[in-house]
Amino acid sequence: MGVDNSHKTDAADFFYGVNFDMTTLKNKNVATGTAKTEITSLPVFAGIEAEATSWMVLRASVTQNFILGTKKDEIGSTGDSDTISNNTVVAAGAGLKFNKLLVDGTLAKASGASATGALNSNDLLANAAVTYTF
Repeated sequence: MGVDNSHKTDAADFFYGVNFDMTTLKNKNVATGTAKTEITSLPVFAGIEAEATSWMVLRASVTQNFILGTKKDEIGSTGDSDTISNNTVVAAGAGLKFNKLLVDGTLAKASGASATGALNSNDLLANAAVTYTF
């Protein structure tokens, strides 16, 4: 569930918002039984999108958890509830227009304890889409 807003000009579209995310994952194992992971977060985001040329759209955004952020993991730990910290995601994307066809992809990099700062193949095309308008 979320709320977002945007401000459009002739040159660019600035957008921002907040989401409430609640995820429950269940792991059923014959030997150990059922364990689950529950994640609750309130990420805020802001970004900008602009047409670079008539055939290309560029965008950039940043997302960071705000106030709420817990993870209760019965699968990989003792079941304690941990606060989600240092989870900033910076992303950049491009869309290529071919008449009624749009090919879109992003490059996203997350921060955190395991982040090295180096880009690798997991970051390239983190999200990709092809859209055809009839």
